[in-house]
Amino acid sequence: QSTHETSFFTVIGALAFVIALIFLTGFIYTKLNVVGSSLAKKTRQNDIEDKVLVLSSTHLNNNQSLHVVEVNGKKMLLGATQSSVTVLKDLGEVKNSNNDVTDFTFEQEIPESSQKVEEEKQPIDEIFDKALSNLELSAKEISAFETAFMLKMAELDNEFDWVMQLHFGCIRNNNSRMFKLLGPDTGYDAINETGVGSLGKLLNALDSENKLPKTVLYSLNPNENAQIVTMMGCFNDGKTRGKIQLGSAWWFNDHRDGIISQLRSLANDGVLGNFIGMLTDSRSFLSYPRHEYFRRIVSNLIAEYVLDGEYPDDDDLLTAIIENISYNNVKEYFKF
Repeated sequence: QSTHETSFFTVIGALAFVIALIFLTGFIYTKLNVVGSSLAKKTRQNDIEDKVLVLSSTHLNNNQSLHVVEVNGKKMLLGATQSSVTVLKDLGEVKNSNNDVTDFTFEQEIPESSQKVEEEKQPIDEIFDKALSNLELSAKEISAFETAFMLKMAELDNEFDWVMQLHFGCIRNNNSRMFKLLGPDTGYDAINETGVGSLGKLLNALDSENKLPKTVLYSLNPNENAQIVTMMGCFNDGKTRGKIQLGSAWWFNDHRDGIISQLRSLANDGVLGNFIGMLTDSRSFLSYPRHEYFRRIVSNLIAEYVLDGEYPDDDDLLTAIIENISYNNVKEYFKF
């Protein structure tokens, strides 16, 4: 009896210690967040007071980058290297409209037109030189350059047997008042409609020249899942198992209902057993349990299919499906 009492109090003590540690970690995390938010807000406020605000940045190779800044109510496109900063284009006065906020955020969606670059009347090099010369580009020229960039990056992925991952379906920076106060990527984005027609053109332009790489497609709009899965079927060539993938439920959809909806779409119109499972760009240690959460949802959904008589009650087969989705498929896909 004494041993049982000692064991009981040991467990209770250990549990109390863990709970206290969790509360302490949460307290420290909250304090750090408060301090970090205050410093960030103060920094942004200082930027605004100095009449200089960095609206967006994109980094190129060789330590080169592009920046859109607001200076005294005007937008400017700057090119920066290690030794110099050059004004590439005066973008004019800042307008107080929601549409204007997202004009130059460099958040590239699937291009409006994915026709081959060679079919464009104006060579891409000429468009690039025009931009460097601080000359105004038309919407068609911008679309042509974006298309050329997308195609070239995809061709390189294919050449090196890398995986191309495309995220789309987001409308950025909807609250112009908060955008001016806090800048981009501060929590004012929403789900958008993109359609898959342009996606098909992009995939076809690459596939027609045997340059389509392994590709993972993530739409933020769950209503597009079935469209994307059926489009994937047009370009799975049989040489690479599950070459075109429907990415795991992403951002606003990364919850139980969103994950189940994505899995059902893939099971209905694609091949669930070829799915590479949950991918995430999170570097947070505390986000690791999301993978276990995902695996539990997958297992539960497959169990429902078995109970409903839609999947065979075969332990070996079911184990292989779940293990492949959880580990084996992604290892084979990325060649880890």
